[in-house]
Amino acid sequence: MKVKDTYILKKVADKHIVVPTKEATLNLNGIITLNETGKFLFECLESETTIEELTQKMISNYKIDYEIAKKDILAFVEVLRSKNMLDEA
Repeated sequence: MKVKDTYILKKVADKHIVVPTKEATLNLNGIITLNETGKFLFECLESETTIEELTQKMISNYKIDYEIAKKDILAFVEVLRSKNMLDEA
């Protein structure tokens, strides 16, 4: 899975935001603001990856427990899915 290329991550002032482009503007009204962890996961999802790969990257980057990392990632991915922001094979 990966984030559709019609969504881009930008830094505005001190905020990380996801902005829809092209036809994605029809599906998402507005922008999504991300915290540092969300930014990290979004950047990881800019290329093809799996939940397990995301979990390992998050554990490595944040030194957190596997179960906590996976739970947080699944919640984040579910938000992206609900907004039709992912390309999934």
